[in-house]
Amino acid sequence: MSEGERRRRVLDAGLATFVRFGLRRTTMADIAQAAGMSRPSLYQLFDSKDAIFAAVLRDMGDRALAAIAAALPTQHDERDRLRLVIERWCVAGYALASTSPEATELVEASNDAGHEVMNAIYSQVETIIADILEPAAGADSTRAASVLMATARGFKHKRPSVEDYREQMFKTIDIILAAYRC
Repeated sequence: MSEGERRRRVLDAGLATFVRFGLRRTTMADIAQAAGMSRPSLYQLFDSKDAIFAAVLRDMGDRALAAIAAALPTQHDERDRLRLVIERWCVAGYALASTSPEATELVEASNDAGHEVMNAIYSQVETIIADILEPAAGADSTRAASVLMATARGFKHKRPSVEDYREQMFKTIDIILAAYRC
């Protein structure tokens, strides 16, 4: 098995294990067992569970960004493009975390242990949103994108259902677009 295949197994096992146990309760032994490898083999790939957590977050971000890039050209207008971005990044991540009994801890961990990775991904998503908003918002597109992403992060802390989170975010998109169409 190649190193890339072993890394993929660790990332998949890490995601499943973190969702099941949360970051604090997950051990390197848990991840190694879920990946079907020994702890020494796991340590050859990653030096800590925080490194695995960051790599899992980066992998999720990369996959979401690739899916967004592939699907954006099929959307008809700014509203549909913004909804796609919010659905594929914000709602999908929130939905995954919501399946975990450790959902609150996972959201907090992504803000702590995964801080740098999450900020980098949010920055990339924010740039995509600003590009979508640029025709409507002009010079304010970066600020409007920042507001939308701050709203996405803020709503998560209220811990609504996935459906309520989606609805709140889609209403926020409509409000932002309406503000620039006046």
